[in-house]
Amino acid sequence: MNPFLLPEKDRLLSWRELRNQITPLADNDKFEPLLRWWAKAPICAYAIDAYDCSQWPTAWELLNENMFCTSAIAYMMAQTLILSGVNENRLVLTYIKGQDDERLVVIVDDTIVLNYSYGEVFSWEDISHEFEERQSYRFVDGKAKPI
Repeated sequence: MNPFLLPEKDRLLSWRELRNQITPLADNDKFEPLLRWWAKAPICAYAIDAYDCSQWPTAWELLNENMFCTSAIAYMMAQTLILSGVNENRLVLTYIKGQDDERLVVIVDDTIVLNYSYGEVFSWEDISHEFEERQSYRFVDGKAKPI
């Protein structure tokens, strides 16, 4: 079942179920279910400004709107991880620009990359040469702040 086809209340409940499901898992085991869940999200051209985190809505507001650009999906992945017990200091959102695409990615422990391609976990070392880093954010009390 695609949670993004559900009414708002059920979509929020589904997101809570995902968080409850992955919370007891070891952090590295959280990535696959997280990627599978967010791969079902509807994609639009623009939902958040990757250069201005001060205007980003809350995770609950984004879920209510049910419109996600690729950068918003990275933000939501990071929020999901934080709310499932991953220490926010381990996460960085980085806005990257490659030849054909630009998006936010989640970097965990400076080594693991999420949201570079749907449904896959990448090594930062393996892919960092493929794009230019434009902007990075760390989380402070659950909110993104520019680095």
